[in-house]
Amino acid sequence: MADSSTMDSFRERQDGYFDDVYSIFEAYHHPVVLVEDGAMRWMGLRVCLEENLDLLVRDSQADTILTALLATGCFERVDQDIGYRFNDPYTKQVPRLRDTRCAPGAFPCVNLWTEAVYMLRVKDAEPVAVMDIHAWNVNLVEERFAT
Repeated sequence: MADSSTMDSFRERQDGYFDDVYSIFEAYHHPVVLVEDGAMRWMGLRVCLEENLDLLVRDSQADTILTALLATGCFERVDQDIGYRFNDPYTKQVPRLRDTRCAPGAFPCVNLWTEAVYMLRVKDAEPVAVMDIHAWNVNLVEERFAT
């Protein structure tokens, strides 16, 4: 369970701080697909989300989505956190964008993993709707439930 100061910072954040990212993905008819720690938390693993939100993007739309995010003026391109990624050579190919507004409790950085780098195609990622980008508690989200 998060401590009270962490919860307070999340309560203070402005609702919809991630809406600009959603709207760009929606404009390009691209699903928001979580990978890395964000996805693992929704799979029931007890991982601690750091400052990165990792998203899978189609190879064919990666540059367009990257350009659109930068054009909002809300993001700037920053160096990848190689130390956190254990010097993974694939990570060096992943664009990392820092939210210049960086509200308390928000993910300050978004990583756009392409299909080629992540070795997973967006169309092969079976969509499962979740309530929020962040799993507040450890959850296991399944598409089908046994009866």
